[in-house]
Amino acid sequence: MKAHNKIEENVVAVIKECLNSDEIDLNTNLREDLNIDSVDGLCFAMELEEIYSISIADEEISGFTDVQSIVNYIEKSCQE
Repeated sequence: MKAHNKIEENVVAVIKECLNSDEIDLNTNLREDLNIDSVDGLCFAMELEEIYSISIADEEISGFTDVQSIVNYIEKSCQE
């Protein structure tokens, strides 16, 4: 459970940093709440790829709907 919480913390922190926003939690909708575009998506994806030594395909980035979907993807990728 600790690893799960750490992933959540890291994802929220990275998105906050990339978007310069404090209004982010696991339920935040990336498009409706944050107006994330492809450049923003690349920013946080590259940072998370580096942190977790994973690769996030462009089509995966565009498929993320909320912060929780990113956390789920990273958890799954780290188990493989």
